[in-house]
Amino acid sequence: MLTAAVIGCGHGGYLSIDAIQNSGEFELIAATEISPVARTKVKLAVPGAALFREFRDMLDHCDPDVVCVATPTPSHFEISCEILTRTNTLSGLLIEKPVAATTQDAAALAESVRRRQLPTVVPHGLLVLPTTQQIRTRVESGEIGKLVSIEVQNSVDLLNGGIHWVVYIISLLHNDPVELVNATFSTDQQLVNDGIHVENLGKTSLRSESGVDVVLYSGTDYKPMNSRIPIAEQKGALFRLVGSMGTIEFAAWSNLYWIGSTDNKSGHTVRVLSVEERSYHQLFLEQLAQQIHKRSTDYQSLEYSLAALRLIEQAYRTGQLATEAKSPADRRLGKVSEA
Repeated sequence: MLTAAVIGCGHGGYLSIDAIQNSGEFELIAATEISPVARTKVKLAVPGAALFREFRDMLDHCDPDVVCVATPTPSHFEISCEILTRTNTLSGLLIEKPVAATTQDAAALAESVRRRQLPTVVPHGLLVLPTTQQIRTRVESGEIGKLVSIEVQNSVDLLNGGIHWVVYIISLLHNDPVELVNATFSTDQQLVNDGIHVENLGKTSLRSESGVDVVLYSGTDYKPMNSRIPIAEQKGALFRLVGSMGTIEFAAWSNLYWIGSTDNKSGHTVRVLSVEERSYHQLFLEQLAQQIHKRSTDYQSLEYSLAALRLIEQAYRTGQLATEAKSPADRRLGKVSEA
């Protein structure tokens, strides 16, 4: 069994904690979190785990096989680099998305783990969930013909939530490079999400080398598309994949999707009845465990995440949206020592 530690016990960190607890591959031996309330929650859930306020104290006292980094985005790079520097016996790393606040930092971190040949994953759920995998199989098999366009409507910002959707689009077009066409953003409300200044409304246009047009609407002020997905099933971003012979619509976190064709425009809904009960964090952690056991590496999720971050950074630059991290004085805004 592999030992594991989680740095940052907010939403993302707790997804890893639950995944570790539900997996037979891991034992949670330590967690780091600045909030005493959050530390108490972890203590009640995992009485045997050592708890720390500062991640450096944890590294001084514990030697886990796997570390999950789930702090605010601006701290990912510094924390991950220090883990790589201070833990010679580290066997695997999970880093929450985005990998870092900038493409430059994310690329440097990716190079560091590759140089060390360290198994590393970034938990982008749409890469592993049964419904989105079935949809990808239908697209790749040509059921809706040649892919023509992709539209995504996303009620959160392009960076912190939308990076999931961009990663999935890149995976759909995996042999068809994607470039930025244009981007516009409104920041009237001066929103901050996970330590980053983000948009309240945005439109990002991409185009693949073969001519697939992609439009992503983001921000809390977006106007929902007219979707064939029932309201109760509209969990997460709404996708519309248009092909030369048909269309697929789905919501990111639903197990239901709609598919129609030029011959049957009314189409029909499909509910994916999967026996898979593991969360996507558990799926990624168990992928990590298999890589460790086999002494192999698979950087696909890391590479997709880096490619998505590069597009998003270009979009923000084009749309003249500054995404600098805010002051670390506020706990919510990414102080490195916080979790």
